Amino acid sequence: MKSIHLPLLLGIFASLLGGSVPAREQSSEAGAPKLSLSIRCTNAVVKAGDEISIEFRITNGGTNEYKYADRTYDRSGRMEEYMLVVKTASGELVPDPRATYTGGIAGGLHGYKTLKSGESFTKVIPLNRWALVKEAGRYEVVGHYPSVLFGSNSVVVTSAPITITVQPRSEKELYAYICSLTNQLAALATNKDYSHRGEVDTLVMKLMFTCSPKIVPTLLNTMYEAERGFWESEALQFYVPRSDKVKRAILSVAAKRGLASGMQYVLTGYGCDRDDFVPLIKASLAPENRTSWQEGALAAQQYSDDAFTPRLIALATERNGAARGRAIYALALNRTDEGVQALKALLVDADKNIRSTTENAIRTAYRYRGNSKGRLLKPEDFDSSYQQAER
Repeated sequence: MKSIHLPLLLGIFASLLGGSVPAREQSSEAGAPKLSLSIRCTNAVVKAGDEISIEFRITNGGTNEYKYADRTYDRSGRMEEYMLVVKTASGELVPDPRATYTGGIAGGLHGYKTLKSGESFTKVIPLNRWALVKEAGRYEVVGHYPSVLFGSNSVVVTSAPITITVQPRSEKELYAYICSLTNQLAALATNKDYSHRGEVDTLVMKLMFTCSPKIVPTLLNTMYEAERGFWESEALQFYVPRSDKVKRAILSVAAKRGLASGMQYVLTGYGCDRDDFVPLIKASLAPENRTSWQEGALAAQQYSDDAFTPRLIALATERNGAARGRAIYALALNRTDEGVQALKALLVDADKNIRSTTENAIRTAYRYRGNSKGRLLKPEDFDSSYQQAER
């Protein structure tokens, strides 16, 4: 196992795109830990479409202690410090599902731990988060632990390669596997206190790793459950092969039920534009589609239309309504006379949180706006203090 000093970090990532990692000795800089990395597959048997679990074992072979961030998740869905590169038996790189991801590292709650001399720690992650292993065959896997990103010392360690054999799974077997996962999800859906969220995440991820279009109906159904959407949108955006059929399926469901959490992100990835989104927002804001009000109000901030104003005012003024904040921002980002009057009333609302939200929405509409294409507020609509840039 090789340890690589910070100045070589960029070279490592560049080398991953075109060849093997060059062997380099660790810097002798005082304080640098002598870490080593080994990896192993924990699956007894791997079949095409399975989640492939890889255990990272990081060992401190030096005399200096190593302080590291002990994380169990990342809001972006992938802990970047546990990196895997996979090649086929012929030496071709297996595509990274996140190759086009632009969200960056989002972070997550963690605590710090210290690895003393001679100690090791382990972390198990799905190889499928780093490589679209969809076919049977033999694969070479190399792990990288770039602790410079999260630890207290500038060192990157690379494992020796391991070989994984993925056994074939017939279409019939894959369909049976998908049905089994779908049935387990259906059984959990009867639990309405949402204590099953972690179990649902696990099952949706397993479906995601099949990379099969047959999982689309299940994904579109679970997206509408409370506090859902991330893993479903991840699957639709990066794992299920894109096709007109899949796009039409998403649009058809959204036209009836409104937008689910994460669906705008997926449809944007499919190239949908204002003409596609306006009717979906209308459906999302409809009184009968309560579960889609928040997503409709969010999409209306970008794809504004005066026809949305009456419903946005109704949502913005609904006591204890979950969509109030997003609706307030949507009103501020597309000026109408009715919207301005509603915002002025909200500035003196009895709820101080609503007053604060309204003030921030007005400032945003004057100063920042982001990707909103709505009509601008007039200078005379609100006090000049909302319009002045912060010093």
